[in-house]
Amino acid sequence: MPNPAKLKYCIVINQTMATLPQHQHNALGFIPEGVHHTNLSVERISSLNSLVLPNSQYETPTTGSSIVVNDLTNTVIIDVPSTIATLTLAFPIRPHDGKVLTISINIEDGGEITNLTFTAPIGGDTLKSPLVSPISSGTSASWFYRLADTTWYPTSLSGQTTAFKGGNITTSRVLTTADSNTTFGVTITSSTYEITLPVVAAGLNFRFLLVATAGTVYTRISTPALLHMYGTIVEGTPDVVQIDGEHNISFTTAALTGDSIDFWGIDSTHWLVRAVSSGTNGIIPNTPP
Repeated sequence: MPNPAKLKYCIVINQTMATLPQHQHNALGFIPEGVHHTNLSVERISSLNSLVLPNSQYETPTTGSSIVVNDLTNTVIIDVPSTIATLTLAFPIRPHDGKVLTISINIEDGGEITNLTFTAPIGGDTLKSPLVSPISSGTSASWFYRLADTTWYPTSLSGQTTAFKGGNITTSRVLTTADSNTTFGVTITSSTYEITLPVVAAGLNFRFLLVATAGTVYTRISTPALLHMYGTIVEGTPDVVQIDGEHNISFTTAALTGDSIDFWGIDSTHWLVRAVSSGTNGIIPNTPP
């Protein structure tokens, strides 16, 4: 009978040997003092490593930081002392099937993360229901990774008050065709900012809903390369304003919560637009820079 204190197990993977501690033998099914030869996928190796390696990250980012979640991480704690304007969070590069990832955020002094951007780094990965900016302290969420369709599915969420698919826009942003078929929240702030649509193509569509009007300046939505907008603004006076060959359209300080602007691409040069505002001149076309 071998001495249990000296038991050690080995996996030979592509002629590379890795050792596991004695207490893992029941979970992995190895014979004491034996060597097990196998071909394991990257995902399976990640699963095995997660049994014996630390699985949490503690991060203290500053404005403009990027956090890359390690393949073996199951919990990320983000701890910041006050408001930060921007933060990027990259999901694991090689997640295994069934992986659960939890993000927990603590912000001192009543601050916020004004714009949190999520990225899923593998080419086809999809992240369902990302957190909506701005992010307040106490926000947390978990996602489950399904390898069959390379998608992260939400399993829990707390601390969020809005749930627009595209998030709540509070600063300048350039949209891409991948953002099509999406509703965005828009907040008017104390600084003018611009949302830029992608180059128009038939079938693209975007919706913008005003969720906060505390600011004192316009928020403009524009087209690249001076592509044209055509359509109608319906206001609460009541009044109807024609949009004819314009290059941008804006929520003004007269706009009210719930006002909306919809865009539909009909060909390679034209956007059709329909805007609805409960305020007088709450949405206007062709505002100057």
